[in-house]
Amino acid sequence: MSAVTASGRSADPRAANAEAIPLAVLGASGRMGGAVLARLAEFPALELRGAFTAPDSGLGGRDAGEVAGLGPLGVPLSERLDTALAGSRVAIDFTLADAVAGTAEACREAGVGLVCGVTGLDEAARTALREAARHVPVLWAPNMSAGVAVLQRLAALAAAALEEFDAGIYEAHHAAKRDAPSGTALARQGQSVDALIYLAEGKASVEVDGRPVATLHPGALIGEMTLIHGGAATADVTAEGPVRVLYLPRAQVLTEIDAAPDIALAMGHALQAEVQRKLMIMNATGNGGLNPAPRPAPSA
Repeated sequence: MSAVTASGRSADPRAANAEAIPLAVLGASGRMGGAVLARLAEFPALELRGAFTAPDSGLGGRDAGEVAGLGPLGVPLSERLDTALAGSRVAIDFTLADAVAGTAEACREAGVGLVCGVTGLDEAARTALREAARHVPVLWAPNMSAGVAVLQRLAALAAAALEEFDAGIYEAHHAAKRDAPSGTALARQGQSVDALIYLAEGKASVEVDGRPVATLHPGALIGEMTLIHGGAATADVTAEGPVRVLYLPRAQVLTEIDAAPDIALAMGHALQAEVQRKLMIMNATGNGGLNPAPRPAPSA
């Protein structure tokens, strides 16, 4: 069987033999999965054998290349993981964090090696990867960029050589990124906050001068005081496990408020209620602790 390229034609004839490595791409209908499919033409020794998409995507049966905007590849998207893995020797996984444990188990059972680039993994997913690695080759890296790997080494050299420097880290993602890994800083005490942040899923811890004072749950706002008064954040806010947040840039919020008085009124009431809620809980605890119980997210 010939190796399949992004153009749908046979690759270098040298790869059209038993030496070609049959490959499955998991999350093939997503952003990174499509990027993997687009680069396959550069690796003629790889033969695309299977492509997996989420069971609720509605894309099952469609050609993986056409969905990715590459033209037909002759490999249909499957909504069954076992079908996508059938006949493959290795799988490249760019799905979602909550699917990784099941993916690792499926690869172990099928005897398929796994390359996983999914971020925001919890301990259960990491444990599943470690267990799979006892039976099949497993590579997990939360960032597959060669530049990031080089940057990690450079950072270690810089840290050793510049011990007296006050260094900081700024992390940014594309707007379509669906998760923030555990440990992601949502706000840093003493630093400016350029957005109003709505916590949609997950939890975040709040610390003041290194002392834990809060656990935020879905529905909480972060940065509302900074939005109102400007200035720097009064606490560190850090993701506890994977979270999903909505960022509303401060400049955009202020522009909308100026342009639409009704939006200004509604947002003012919401911000006032959030501040009052936090103050009431802090007063009730007596020591500034804040542990609001989870509450349903407001409807649109």
